Amino acid sequence: MIKTILPKAALTALALTAALTLTARAGGPLNFSSARGKQGVSSDARNPFHIFPQMLDDSTYEWDDGTSEDAVSFGLPHRDTASAAWFNQFNVVTGGEQISAIQIAWGTRGNRTSARRLNGLPVTIGIWNDPDNDGRPNDAVLIASIDGTIQNANTDRFVTYTFDPPVVIGPAGTSFFIGDVTPAVSNDVNYIEALDETTARGHSWAASMSDGSQVDYNQLGNNDVLGRVQKFGLSGNWLIRGTNGSSLTLMSTASRKVSGSYGKFDVPLPGIEDREGPADIVFNFSGNVMSVNSSSSTCGDITNVKIVGNSVIVQLDNDVCDQQTVTVTLNGVHDTSGNTLATASAMVGFLLGDVNNDGTVDGTDISIVNSNLGQPVTDSNFRSDVLANGQINAMDRREVSHNLGHSL
Repeated sequence: MIKTILPKAALTALALTAALTLTARAGGPLNFSSARGKQGVSSDARNPFHIFPQMLDDSTYEWDDGTSEDAVSFGLPHRDTASAAWFNQFNVVTGGEQISAIQIAWGTRGNRTSARRLNGLPVTIGIWNDPDNDGRPNDAVLIASIDGTIQNANTDRFVTYTFDPPVVIGPAGTSFFIGDVTPAVSNDVNYIEALDETTARGHSWAASMSDGSQVDYNQLGNNDVLGRVQKFGLSGNWLIRGTNGSSLTLMSTASRKVSGSYGKFDVPLPGIEDREGPADIVFNFSGNVMSVNSSSSTCGDITNVKIVGNSVIVQLDNDVCDQQTVTVTLNGVHDTSGNTLATASAMVGFLLGDVNNDGTVDGTDISIVNSNLGQPVTDSNFRSDVLANGQINAMDRREVSHNLGHSL
């Protein structure tokens, strides 16, 4: 069932309605539903219209904007997650006749399902043809697949799954599908598939079996639940992309500050930055970076973007961003080998004085600073240098006290 992030009582009522609806239509107890209260089943009508996919660069097929607003599952209310296939339809563009990798973001920020539960789940990544070229998967047949696992869940960071050798998908103008198959999980419901709800393109689909049996991902038309996301009462696009050449990937992100003469100390992201002053948001990539088209932040001012080898350092003036979660995004990252990554994002929570990174400034944070008073700044205590000046002293303790009760 397609689910998202409603309060528990509201979700129970919606899930019950969804289950009854599916029982009447498809003879089974399972359904797609959304945590924001949208649900339904589909008997999708033929769509005679073809439009070309948006190409972020010369090598990437995508419909999404890089940010998820929801996460989706299929199964029983509050209990089991059933196997499902999630996929996007595209038309081949000239120069993009093969797929070398599929990039997927998993879950969503604020997800009811924790990243710990999602990360490591086995998935199958697939490419399907469209024999009658009508843009619908009723006759779609699997032409290539690879096994992988979910990673970077609930961060909007894309995971790259590489096909070696690349898969030929057909001549320009022909239709194809790319996506993933998620597993059944007993005694648990996992909000897995990331959904961008900003603009509905009408090319994102889902498939499953209403009785909870294994989804048929070899021939998608064999599944008795099949349709575009709109037919399930949702609106948006899966965060599933295809690339025909880029092997550039985002490896990690961090918030970096200098503690006086003790040097640089990084807070791994996603995470909470508790130290005062401008932050360097560091993006580490798999290859040496040559250029970045543009950058943006949901809060604060970007004062400089610096490239150092395989890293991009975004200098962010975040004075007005305390008690906020901020997303910093790079658009069009190009490496020295000619590869391009369409977007790369880092998520940082700014909460001055939250030394123990638990989302609230309280007495525990004061106790931690007290235990480090007068100590040199090290990898194990640098968060206690709240003023980021190379000293852990009464001024840091005073800053934490001033912010008591603040939270994200």
